[in-house]
Amino acid sequence: PGRSLQPQMRHKSFIAIAVMVVLLLVGAVGISLYDSSNEDKIADGVTVAGVDLGGMTADEARARVREQVAEPLEKPVVVTGAGQRFTLSAKDAGIKADADAIVDEALDASREGSIFSRVWRDATGGEENATITPRVTYSTAAAHRLVARVAEKVDRPAQGAKLEFPSLA
Repeated sequence: PGRSLQPQMRHKSFIAIAVMVVLLLVGAVGISLYDSSNEDKIADGVTVAGVDLGGMTADEARARVREQVAEPLEKPVVVTGAGQRFTLSAKDAGIKADADAIVDEALDASREGSIFSRVWRDATGGEENATITPRVTYSTAAAHRLVARVAEKVDRPAQGAKLEFPSLA
C-alpha cells in the first residue's frame, strides 16, 4: 500500500536547500579570495599627476611615480627676469615627492566601496576614476630666498607710465 510522499518531498527540499547554501558559501569564499588577491593592485582609472597607475601592483606604481612624477621635480627651478636668470636646485629647495604615500593613497582609492562593488567593477571592466594629488614638499625658506634674490636684482622703482586708449571717434 502507499507510502506517503511527504517524507520524500521533505528530503528533496532539504537537499535543494543544502545545495543552494553550499553554492552561496562557495561563491562568497571565491569572491573573498578574488578580492583579497587584488589588495596590492591599483584599480583601473586611478591616476596621479596625469600618470595612469591602473592595473599596477604597488611596487610597479612606486617605480612609475618615482620615474614620471618625482624625477622631473629634481630639475632646478629657473626664474628669468630683467635679462637675468636665477636658479634654485631641487636639492636646495628640498623638493621631495613621497612616492610611498602617493601609492598608498592610490591603493586606498582602489579599495573603496564594498567587496561586491570592487569585484563587480573588476568583472565588468569598470574603472575607479580617482585622481590622486601628488604629495610634494619643499622648503618655503629656500623659495623665499630665491624670491628675495630675484627681487634684489629685478625690483626697480616705478617709472612714469601712460595708458592710452584708441580714439572712439
